[in-house]
Amino acid sequence: MSKINILIADDHKLIRETWSYILNSDARFQVIAECGDAQEAVELAKTKRPHVVLMDINMTPFSGLEATQRIRELTERFIEAAKAAGNQSLDAYEQSLRSLVEFEERTAGASQLDWVSSIAAAHAKFVQDVSAAYVSAARNMLK
Repeated sequence: MSKINILIADDHKLIRETWSYILNSDARFQVIAECGDAQEAVELAKTKRPHVVLMDINMTPFSGLEATQRIRELTERFIEAAKAAGNQSLDAYEQSLRSLVEFEERTAGASQLDWVSSIAAAHAKFVQDVSAAYVSAARNMLK
């Protein structure tokens, strides 16, 4: 079972250390980062991707509530990007399956004499189609 990763954001070091000690004492939790201000909390949430953020409300240079909102927006953008990437991967996979069916149809109808030529031509087309589908998907993900 994987542990629940936690980021602790509080401007009081003693509070951070206490929460860290309590949470790390439980085998289900792991404190992966601690910070003392809201801006750092947003940056750590972006890089560490914790499952949970324990956030103090009274923080600097902006409130813990604003930091939480920023982290939530980052998470929503991350989820949307992951969904888009997943759709692109599914599109590329679907194209490669279509190409495989075309490949099989071309080779199935070939006579024994034409079989080698048909296999080579169909394989080349299959590789080109699959490569094009994945390159297209990768380009769309990077937009």
